Amino acid sequence: MKYHLAVVEGPHDASFFGVLLRELGFDKVETVAAVDPFWGGLIPRVFPTGDRLEHVVRYPDMYTRSGADARSVAVSVAGGDSRLLSELRAALEILDVTSMSGVCIVADADDQNAPHRFAQLLAGLTALNTSHGPGGKEGGAAGVPGFPLVLPAAAGDIAAGIPKVGIYVLPDNAQPGTLDDILVACAASSLPSLCGPAKALVAAVDANGTAGDPVLKPLRKPSGPLKATAGIIGNLLHPGSATSASVERGPWLRSATGHEIGLSSLRGFLANWLA
Repeated sequence: MKYHLAVVEGPHDASFFGVLLRELGFDKVETVAAVDPFWGGLIPRVFPTGDRLEHVVRYPDMYTRSGADARSVAVSVAGGDSRLLSELRAALEILDVTSMSGVCIVADADDQNAPHRFAQLLAGLTALNTSHGPGGKEGGAAGVPGFPLVLPAAAGDIAAGIPKVGIYVLPDNAQPGTLDDILVACAASSLPSLCGPAKALVAAVDANGTAGDPVLKPLRKPSGPLKATAGIIGNLLHPGSATSASVERGPWLRSATGHEIGLSSLRGFLANWLA
């Protein structure tokens, strides 16, 4: 069995990662008893894990593929872009890094360009190699031996090593944006009867609001319209469900051409990381 760890920002990132893994023949592990013992340290045994009752305890999503090329993949949700490195550090301190075949981070570019976001994450990984750092809000302890991570040269690249290491910056390692860019582009192909009206509703709400309306401030952020559109489509598919649940269960990729922003490059990244 070969073991791979992916750290993503949010639940719908994890769900989409899982959809792509299932395309590659992986099955989701549904029970704690079925989790490979290698990942046992990542399963919380006590609640609350800290002193904050509103903290949501989330197990990593686990996927496995049997056969001659047996693989086990854990997808860990960081809960935000500022926690990607600390989540990775915490996992690597528990696991036997040198027994792993792959480690990757999947992050949103947001309103930055991908090389800038990649540089931020690369600096954090460099610090992890030095001292389990990088300290500050990301945690870590100075003077503690670091990890044997071979670092990639650019976003979307896979650094050959034990383990292989990659950083993917959504949506396509080039443009600003998030996973929602990919989701809405896929919905335009697979769910046009939902995507068009959802986009129109978001645009109408924005146009109907006044300048400086605080209620619309989140919508008017660079990623706001696409996030809102993806959320509407998700609720139309599965009313009352979170976007992550809709992504996992819905037909977002049913008629995708593969030319949607970021889809082909993310599929290629994942295939190379698992190769």
